[in-house]
Amino acid sequence: MYLNEMVHVTGMASRSIEIELRNLSRLGLLGSSRDRSRIYYTADRSNPAYPGLATLVAATAGLVGLLQESLALSDIEFVFIPSQDPVLLTDHSRELPLVIVLQRNSRNLDETLREASNQVGRTLSPRIITLDDAKSGLFAHDPGVSALFNAEKSFVIGRGERMMERLFVHAALEPAPVGPSPS
Repeated sequence: MYLNEMVHVTGMASRSIEIELRNLSRLGLLGSSRDRSRIYYTADRSNPAYPGLATLVAATAGLVGLLQESLALSDIEFVFIPSQDPVLLTDHSRELPLVIVLQRNSRNLDETLREASNQVGRTLSPRIITLDDAKSGLFAHDPGVSALFNAEKSFVIGRGERMMERLFVHAALEPAPVGPSPS
């Protein structure tokens, strides 16, 4: 995040945030990188205190809450973790798999995912799929798509019932193919 984002999210004065960022950087807890006029701050994962602090943040802010905040975009329909394994959800040394279901393939999510990864303090391993591709894969009995949508999951955005309804109602509302009718 950069300073103005932090001001917007926290409602704190920029000067107060600058002082704390400087203190955290001096302690080696934050790293920074410059992009034009912005300085982006991220947790320094090489710091020995990082795992404990990441666990504390996840426990207090909650992994799901952090992901919801980071991934709240209008064209994202559903986001889920294809597992309910508590170790996967709490072990910060492991990549966190995510399935992101989009209304349509309309945006590059690289920057959003990078920010989400920084926010939760974990490397994310996303599988991005549109509603149309999910529907096609399910109806074609694609084993990869079927496995994703039939496995136990922890929803970050959306609910399971609503997702299945959207997938199957979405399929039922498609217009029939246009062409000569069979005789």
